[in-house]
Amino acid sequence: MRARAVPLVLVALVLGVAAVVVVLHGRGVGIEVLSGDFRDTRYYEVLYDDDATAEDVVEVAEAPSGIAEMDDGTEVRLYGINDQEGGDAEKAAVQVRRPGADPVAKLVPTALEVTAVGDHAVLHSLSGEVTTVEPDGALREITRNGTGADGMIVLEGYEPADGVEPGDVLVGNDQVVTLYRPSTRTVHEVPLPKVDPEILPDVEIADGRIWLVESEPLKVSVRWSTDGEEWSGTEYVPEPRTGPAGTSAHGDALAIVDSTATDMAFSARTLHVVEDGQVRSIDLPERVDDGYLGWSVGDQVLIGYEQTWFRGGPEGLERFDVPGDVFAMAFAGKDLVALGDDEAWTSPDGGDSWDDLDD
Repeated sequence: MRARAVPLVLVALVLGVAAVVVVLHGRGVGIEVLSGDFRDTRYYEVLYDDDATAEDVVEVAEAPSGIAEMDDGTEVRLYGINDQEGGDAEKAAVQVRRPGADPVAKLVPTALEVTAVGDHAVLHSLSGEVTTVEPDGALREITRNGTGADGMIVLEGYEPADGVEPGDVLVGNDQVVTLYRPSTRTVHEVPLPKVDPEILPDVEIADGRIWLVESEPLKVSVRWSTDGEEWSGTEYVPEPRTGPAGTSAHGDALAIVDSTATDMAFSARTLHVVEDGQVRSIDLPERVDDGYLGWSVGDQVLIGYEQTWFRGGPEGLERFDVPGDVFAMAFAGKDLVALGDDEAWTSPDGGDSWDDLDD
């Protein structure tokens, strides 16, 4: 899951399955700090305090930037804060909320995503660093190189995966594309075919299938495989001056959103769904600037940003109401969660009605 150097935030969500990914891209949380002198705020104090605790980060962040739920109902919430004046400082914390127990909060590396994978969860970033989270809040880091420490597994390199399995999660999409395998709690390099070094492909993994999307000026090629050796493919011709801004996979389908750059912003224009070797396309009813792409109830695609949100598929997209400025969606169990800067809301019916997250 990757936005091709554009602000589009992409998340693959499956209702009824605990695997949930939410992206923290350093966007501001606790945004009310901008109304006054940022350096006089509690938020700033925590951000630059070397002794700040995970509980401090949760307090000033106010709302989670990511959320996922394990099979036993344990909820993992990711909180992040960053410099509202453009500095590089950032902090992140994870809060584990196990049924019948007090929440446990711990500081974690920044710029993370959180994914629940059955009986545990994983935190990961585009660089491929992976930390597992247990229901009791215990953390274990998996890294390719480094010095061993308590709870750390040190690997000199990731072994290539022998194909992909249902449940595998894409965790690294930087110099090396990697997956996390929950069944063995190991990280592996994703088996990919040779590609044109001048084309930066998008890679997705869902339900035991690898997707590879390569964009050229006059065509977009889509390939898929279950073992990384035998590949099938199709292609489509994008509209003039547009191209893939992001992808999201679910089951045996892949969603691609094409966008165009206008006024230094990227605007989503067209949705493509690749399924059964066919590409079905639909123009968005309204332009979506920046945005989020994922999957929701009944294999519906979700796409939107702030207060402009649509759900549906190639047969048609309908606009639905959200409770405020929403930048991403997630699932906690079967509830859809809308994530804003300093608020979060939950919906038991796929977005038809909303309540505050902790009501």
